[in-house]
Amino acid sequence: LRELLFVDPVGTMFLCPGDCGTVLTDPVIAACGHSFCAECVRPLDQCPIDGVTLGGESRVIPNMALAQCVGKLRVRCRFSLRQSGGKKRKWVVDATSGCPEILTWASHRAHEERCPFQPVLCPHCGVARLRKDLSQHAEKCDRVACPGRQYGCDYVGSAGKVSRHADKCEVLKLRPFLERIEESVRAAEARAEGQLREAEARMAQERAAMARDMKVLRDEVAVLRGEMARMGAELGRLQRARTMWETRQATPGRRSPQGYSHTAAARFGHHPPPQH
Repeated sequence: LRELLFVDPVGTMFLCPGDCGTVLTDPVIAACGHSFCAECVRPLDQCPIDGVTLGGESRVIPNMALAQCVGKLRVRCRFSLRQSGGKKRKWVVDATSGCPEILTWASHRAHEERCPFQPVLCPHCGVARLRKDLSQHAEKCDRVACPGRQYGCDYVGSAGKVSRHADKCEVLKLRPFLERIEESVRAAEARAEGQLREAEARMAQERAAMARDMKVLRDEVAVLRGEMARMGAELGRLQRARTMWETRQATPGRRSPQGYSHTAAARFGHHPPPQH
């Protein structure tokens, strides 16, 4: 398409040596002297022409002089082109029904956004029409809907017929009432959404509070488990001590609770108190 869009042959100095290979967009120049599109040079580690390493954010600077030259290139509006018929569909310049404007590369995008030869869809029938013909088509289009369609009227016709229909449309007579109902519904929906957001905020706060409480409970459980482990160890120690004491009591020559054995007490004339 480049050969068709540009009025004059485009020199290689105006073409990006990067991946796009098209006319430079926002040209920047590298330290090696070669220029690239600002976007195309970002992923490059080295210049594809001479292999010079490209590194760091400051590796390129805007090429203002080249940008001005590129901006002055003469181009046709893209709506001056059409595809030819046949099996091999090619783009050709439409000299009869295409846009005749000759533009500069710097101004062609702004023109194409409002070009009279740009195909646009009719809002009523959905058929593509040139922008310059849309108003004329709208007068004849027979798919214009009644303004009361959003409230249930299904009448469709030309603009003139719809205008006459609107004067006696029963749905449109109820339009003020229906609009008030619609406004009330929107207000109710807005209140419901506000209440929902408040409820979600409260739930979030409650969840956060529950999370804090759960953490406190987990910490307390951990403390209690540690205390239970300590008490279990102490109980085991006491049980072992009791077993040892009972074993000593059952062994001959065991000592009395006062620290003397019964044999030693008898030797010195002491006798244990009688057991009742």
